[in-house]
Amino acid sequence: MLPAGVLTARRAVVAAARPRWAVSAGIRHRSGDDRKCTTAGCRLPEPKRRSYVGCGRRATDFPSVAGYCTARAGKKTVPFVLADIGEGISEVTVKEWYVNVGDVVSEFDDVCEVESDKATVTITSRYAGTVTKVHHETGATARVGSALVDIEVAEEGHPAEEPVAAAAGTESEPEVLADDADRVVAGSSGEPAGLDSSDAGVASKVLTTPAVRRIAAEKGIDLTTVRGTGKQGRVLKEDLLGFEDHLLSSSAPAPPAPAVSTPLTEDFVPLTGYAKTMRKTMEASNKIPTLVITDEVNLTRLIELKAQLAPHVKLTLLPFLMKATSLALARHPRINSTASPDFTAYRPNRSHNIGVAIDTPLGLAVPNVKDVQTLSVVGVAHRLAELRAKAANGKLAPSDVTGGTFTLSNMGTIAGSAFQPMILPPEVAIGALGRINYRPRYDDQERLVRTPVMGVSWAADHRILDGAAVARFYKDWKTYVENPSLVLADVQLDE
Repeated sequence: MLPAGVLTARRAVVAAARPRWAVSAGIRHRSGDDRKCTTAGCRLPEPKRRSYVGCGRRATDFPSVAGYCTARAGKKTVPFVLADIGEGISEVTVKEWYVNVGDVVSEFDDVCEVESDKATVTITSRYAGTVTKVHHETGATARVGSALVDIEVAEEGHPAEEPVAAAAGTESEPEVLADDADRVVAGSSGEPAGLDSSDAGVASKVLTTPAVRRIAAEKGIDLTTVRGTGKQGRVLKEDLLGFEDHLLSSSAPAPPAPAVSTPLTEDFVPLTGYAKTMRKTMEASNKIPTLVITDEVNLTRLIELKAQLAPHVKLTLLPFLMKATSLALARHPRINSTASPDFTAYRPNRSHNIGVAIDTPLGLAVPNVKDVQTLSVVGVAHRLAELRAKAANGKLAPSDVTGGTFTLSNMGTIAGSAFQPMILPPEVAIGALGRINYRPRYDDQERLVRTPVMGVSWAADHRILDGAAVARFYKDWKTYVENPSLVLADVQLDE
């Protein structure tokens, strides 16, 4: 058995990534410790000792002296990083913290709530332990792959404490061989001095998946230089992202001194959340060659049907209009398609995931009701109510606002008899529903009557759709809306 304080080759591999220890007059301490001995004759008080394995090595515990190990016996501190939450999201804003330093968390406990430019997401813990550090203030921006909090957890495979043989009533110094200890921890590469080639192979082996190895190869990252935060030190995808951000920030030139802000620039408010998404989407939409068709529909029968159903079920007009849209899309699948990246082809979508614009405290959101073609009017109404409640509370998930195939903008509920909508790529068409107004119109008997009418506009990507295709779709949609019993009966029109 080696003397106490001398690390074996395999323990040195683990120790390479942890704080270095120095040896002075037989007492081991961390370099830089305020309480370290500075002279050869320095001796610390000799409280009762017990042996434990901490920080990946055996040491002597002095309860009254701080700073002998970076973690407590059998404990280690791991960073809980922000994982990739999909949909191309690279950074989020921390909206609210559910934990503070010192709190004990279990796996899947809520840690914080973050807001991306697409949705609000609650982040849950992957670890069970004690929070030791919170890396971001509320309202700060956190990048995917960066640490959110540090959590002190139990070390896996922590061996039982080994008793130290000591004669009763006698004092003994910890047995440390300075030469051997220095030789073990020497070198900054993480490979202990004196190891043979077979032991060096242990140091270079990295636990990870083939996908992560491929990403590392594409980015030219040496996996042996990346600190893994997964189980047993496994390198995860977010570890690579965080490591790449670190390299970019360390290699980037120092930014120039900021210019003195004028009072005008200090008044600017940055766009965040849904507003940030709107800016990006509208910039892309503005590049689309758009054709627009505008007309009005007679809502007399639809309003009468709604009144007949009122004693039994409370419905607004929007679920009827969405179901009518789905029935018309079934007859004109090209309207419900997605263009190829080069706009030389299109893919009809089987699902009718119809988005609706919802005004929320966080800005304008466009969640979509999935598979409207499989739902009844009442089913559509229930899904809409769920989305509105989630939007009002800022709880929309990424899946709620992605995957749309067609959109209806109902800004007319606020104001505007008619307006030109902006297409939301990669969709190829959008409908705009204006305000309901009562206008004098002739009925079937050529009588001038007070009639509820609604202005509608249809915008389409002219690279994929021509005016005739959009007009035929609108003609069928108008038939369904002006004859709502066809919508309730889920009737397909004749050719």
